[in-house]
Amino acid sequence: MASLKGETIQYKQRLMVVYGSKIKTIKISETAYFYADQKSVFIVEKNGSKYILDETLDQIQPTLDPRIFFRVNRAFIVGIDAIAQMHTYSRSRIKILLSPNCEKECISSTEKTADFRDWLGR
Repeated sequence: MASLKGETIQYKQRLMVVYGSKIKTIKISETAYFYADQKSVFIVEKNGSKYILDETLDQIQPTLDPRIFFRVNRAFIVGIDAIAQMHTYSRSRIKILLSPNCEKECISSTEKTADFRDWLGR
């Protein structure tokens, strides 16, 4: 929860996913990161489980606590605890190695790198 001009913002505590004929709720506190690949959005839990979401990253981002999650580029929203390592990359961007591992490469966009560095230092 955060406060903005006296209003209290309530961030999501869990998300619902449908896989096969089953429905599961995933606690945001157990979420490592979100990413988009092709036309699908995936949620990855800290234990490595991965599910497809019905929402876009643009829809999910405002519902997440910005102290814990950061949108590093168009395809990734990462949790602070999911960052295993970081390396400098071309044009002052940052390559992020995630835990659990992701087959898709995660590199901060040029536009977001300065804000990402600021977020990491908070």
